Parts: sequence; C-alpha cells; structure tokens
Amino acid sequence: ELLLLSEVEPLKLKVEPLKLKVEPLKSEVEPLKSEVEPLKSEVEPLKLKVEPLKLKVEPLKSKVEPLKSKVEPLKSEVEPLKSKVEPLKSEVEPLKSEVEPLKFTCNFFNVSTLRLRSTAV
Repeated sequence: ELLLLSEVEPLKLKVEPLKLKVEPLKSEVEPLKSEVEPLKSEVEPLKLKVEPLKLKVEPLKSKVEPLKSKVEPLKSEVEPLKSKVEPLKSEVEPLKSEVEPLKFTCNFFNVSTLRLRSTAV
C-alpha cells in the first residue's frame, strides 16, 4: 500500500531527529570495530585451550555429584553434634589456663629427674 504524500512528511519529521542521534553513535562504533578484529584473533587460541579443560572437567563433575549426595546426610548429623560440642568447649577453656602452669611444672620435674638420673649413673 502506498503512503500518501500527506503521511510521508510527518514521518520525515520523525526520522530527522533520529538520524541526529544515530550519527554520533556511528562514529563511536567505528573505532570499536577496529578493536574487534584483534580480539577475535585472541579468542581462537583461548577456545583451543578450553576444550581440553572441558574434557577434564566432565569426569570430575560425575565424581562430585555422588559426593554431594553423601555430604548432605552428614551435614544433618553434624548439626546436633555441634550443639553438644559448643558447651564442652566453654568448659575446656577455663581448664586450659589451669593446665599450662602444670605443664611447666611437669616439664621442670622431668628435666630435674633426668639430671638426677644422669648424675647417679
């Protein structure tokens, strides 16, 4: 269907501002086009490197899935244990400060005993 002349003029008026917007964008695109070619040449070697890696990953994926299924039930077992261990940790902390001086005394005693034994021989 042909456009009437009266329809063409309003369309032309709409197109002109759009052309003004497009021209600066074209000038921005041109330098980018020149950057694309070198990048394309870099892509091929990278693709070649990726292929063997993909082949290595696939068997690993198949090993990981069964492990995941084993880990999930263990997680549920660990949670109750954590709640039991935490209170024990808080009980052990104060004891640590009491044990340290005793370690020193024991070490001192062992060294003294060894000296006595070595002088007695």
